[in-house]
Amino acid sequence: MDCKAQISLEMILVLAALIVVALLVVSKLQSVASKASKTIDKRSEDLFEVIDDIGKT
Repeated sequence: MDCKAQISLEMILVLAALIVVALLVVSKLQSVASKASKTIDKRSEDLFEVIDDIGKT
């Protein structure tokens, strides 16, 4: 019976480690997505300014 308890404990530890890794990956992806969103916003604003300048001439 001790072997089953030991295997279960090991499985719980592996599962906990996988969850931690998954959370770190998700956090990193959110950070990258946020930076990409800011870059896209900035470039679109610049593009609209150029379009406005073309329309004024």
